[in-house]
Amino acid sequence: MIRLLNTKSTHAIIGTLLVLGVALCVFTPNYVYLKWGANYAVHIMFGYLGMGLLFLALRQPKLVFTSFACCAVLCFFLKKSSNTDIIHPIPTSAPTLNVAHFNMSATNGDVTSTVKSIQNSKADILSLQEVTPDWGAIIKESLQEEYPFNYTIYRPEDFLGISVYSRVPTNKVDTFYYNDIPNLAVSITGDKGQVHFISSYIYPELSNIDAETTEGHFDTLTRYIEKLEGPVFSLGEYNQVQWSSYIQNMRSMMDLQDSRRFPFFDNPTDHIFHSHHFKCVDFTTISNAYSNHLGIKGSYQINENFTNAQKTALKF
Repeated sequence: MIRLLNTKSTHAIIGTLLVLGVALCVFTPNYVYLKWGANYAVHIMFGYLGMGLLFLALRQPKLVFTSFACCAVLCFFLKKSSNTDIIHPIPTSAPTLNVAHFNMSATNGDVTSTVKSIQNSKADILSLQEVTPDWGAIIKESLQEEYPFNYTIYRPEDFLGISVYSRVPTNKVDTFYYNDIPNLAVSITGDKGQVHFISSYIYPELSNIDAETTEGHFDTLTRYIEKLEGPVFSLGEYNQVQWSSYIQNMRSMMDLQDSRRFPFFDNPTDHIFHSHHFKCVDFTTISNAYSNHLGIKGSYQINENFTNAQKTALKF
């Protein structure tokens, strides 16, 4: 085996395959099976690290360098695609806004535990997706007192109901659709401005045919956000990893920040994005005894370093 690895042709073949793997993760072609593979970019990155150590033990310096270089490129790409802060900013004494998102299909039908997890999140704004009429009735009865401002849109033909619950008064509620899939938007008012929240569910891309639908929904969401003035939160079940081209294009065009840091051995597809008016001081995955990923929650404070941030100072 050592003799085979020592040949130039073997080095060339293995090196080419290593570099090709990185290229397919970073510049993923619009082909669903390659996209599925790119979803495991984190695992692939650690695979490069392992191969580099293996080649080091086998005394193959060229392949060691190539493996570690590929690992570094993927690491940089994944970090750039997530929240670029190495650690969460230190919370101050300023008011904190808590935003949470839950997918009701992840509850495994356990009503009591699910309701308790939602209540324990202590979120000011709740986004609930894949809400059926049965779940909607249970949640509203349980949360009505804590969240008097709540809105739900059902899809009787399927499970794509969506709800937004707020502890604080809302001054605007809007619904916009893409291919009959609802997106629910609400706004709350502070001392000097509004904060907008858009909850969206985007169908998973299961085949090449779905690519046009996915791109269309992201375009619709981007155009809606573009019309808004002031702080924005865009959250929900996007069914795309944070380094997908759809999400990166939307974030780039709207200058949105990702609340989630670098994901280790996880491929989450639910997200909370926010404008520069806020900084994320904490982000957690919510789980219980019946689900290891019931939802997500972010805590936010006004970003004092952002231009004109004082103009949108809010009370929560």
